[in-house]
Amino acid sequence: MDLSHFPAANRQADPFRRLRWQPAPPPQNRILRVATAKQTPVVQTRYYKPMRLRTIVLLGIILAASAWGLAGGQGRAQSLAPSPAAAETHEGVTITAQPWTAPADYKPRFPKKTPLTAGLVGIQVAVQNDSAAAVRVNLERIRLVITLDEESRQNLAPLSAEDVADLILKGGSSDPTAKRQRIPLPIGKPKTGRSKEWTQLEDAARAAGVPASVIPPHGKVQGLLYFDLAGQYDLLRTARLYIPEVTDIEKGRSLLYFELELSKAAAR
Repeated sequence: MDLSHFPAANRQADPFRRLRWQPAPPPQNRILRVATAKQTPVVQTRYYKPMRLRTIVLLGIILAASAWGLAGGQGRAQSLAPSPAAAETHEGVTITAQPWTAPADYKPRFPKKTPLTAGLVGIQVAVQNDSAAAVRVNLERIRLVITLDEESRQNLAPLSAEDVADLILKGGSSDPTAKRQRIPLPIGKPKTGRSKEWTQLEDAARAAGVPASVIPPHGKVQGLLYFDLAGQYDLLRTARLYIPEVTDIEKGRSLLYFELELSKAAAR
């Protein structure tokens, strides 16, 4: 009989004394199995940690790329957006001016050749009359004031639709200050001795131009005025559109002159 698990003192004092049974401690191998079973999930997590880390890194890269692409797209959209037109208001009359320096501006009206191909520029002028009386704008007296240097300025008169057609077919002129035809009244007239292409260009220039010089009460008139810059579009950054004669027809008096700075409107 194995007495190793009974107290030694009892065995020496009375070896024949009835021994009391004591439960044996649990086997050590069971403790090891339990510890191993508890540690198994820890070992498994070592396989999943790198996977989660890679997933987080990939998600971060994707989100960063998406944010960069969105910001880049917004930046491109903002760079292509037109600048606000130059504007000025006197006695209920507001005049705005916006130079057209992009070919896309002209394409709906000039599908083949545009004024830009001849070094011309169209300035979209809008006259909003919020007063109770009709007003008249003298289109012939409008001038585009350009600054060549600190001591030299030139006043360019607007071109007629005929001048626009001539210059587009000729490919432009070398002298922007040369005398041109006066802007005709918007009425039809026979065209003789002109090619079909010239007629189409003249019709397009006239249709896109300012249609009338009289603006009724609470009315609006807008269209293009054409000027010959000989392709020197950088001059628009210091140019001004001078409109000296706007008249209240009913009272027969002139309003204050308008002078619109085109520097901000041309920067696009």
